[in-house]
Amino acid sequence: MAKTANGAFRINPEVKKRAEEVFQRIGLTPSVAIDMYYRQVIEYDGIPFQIKAPRYNAETMEALYEAREIAKDKTNIYANHDDLIKDLEA
Repeated sequence: MAKTANGAFRINPEVKKRAEEVFQRIGLTPSVAIDMYYRQVIEYDGIPFQIKAPRYNAETMEALYEAREIAKDKTNIYANHDDLIKDLEA
């Protein structure tokens, strides 16, 4: 029996990118993370977490996502409140 098997998955590119950033921060490769997930599915005989409706509506979720993207952009960092207001009024 083979020691590994290949799998092909379709996933949203942004979800993939963000998940892989988390994996990297905690020292995992995507392959190891997927293996861990599969092992948990076996251990729990199902999905290893609760599947629930989102806490926020779609508009709020989009605003949170947009805020995260804006926070990544370091081009508009202000020394103080007045500089921010001047830039917003320009």
